[in-house]
Amino acid sequence: LAATLQQSFLPPELLTIPGFDVAGAYRPAGDGSEVGGDFYDVFEDSGGRLTVMMGDACGKGPEAVALTALARYTVRAVADGDAGPAAALGRLNEAMRQQGFGTLFLTAALLAFGRDAEGMTVTTCRAGHPFPLLVRASGAVEEVGGPGTVLGVFDDPPLTDVTVRIAPGDSIAAFTD
Repeated sequence: LAATLQQSFLPPELLTIPGFDVAGAYRPAGDGSEVGGDFYDVFEDSGGRLTVMMGDACGKGPEAVALTALARYTVRAVADGDAGPAAALGRLNEAMRQQGFGTLFLTAALLAFGRDAEGMTVTTCRAGHPFPLLVRASGAVEEVGGPGTVLGVFDDPPLTDVTVRIAPGDSIAAFTD
């Protein structure tokens, strides 16, 4: 049951988008008898941008399942290419506060990939989650994203979008603990 529930919070298949190679893996720790709060999602936002979400709901069991479901589906519903990742995570924070999860919180990183006249960009917002890593084609590694506060604790946490240019051969790794 735990494995089935956990699998339901991962994308059934990863998107195929021209210009991107997308890969994902989920390797839970422990014996697999409890559902954890770690999840990821890959989808197209309302503006047509490839969007990646990494998250970690505090705890395990039914509470983590409920919070993970709220996080994944709220962000899918509100992610908007014009507003940016910080706005989507802000809306998720509002939903969490309204739902009343008590002491539970969530960390997340939301990445939205876009194209402009000069090439490709990624806009990242972090909410207490580890920095995604940008591995340049040269082998140099950079943390991407600004500071951010966990979701579900404060009414208006500081959330900041940071946009960086990405070049052919660059890779981004987003992960959770």
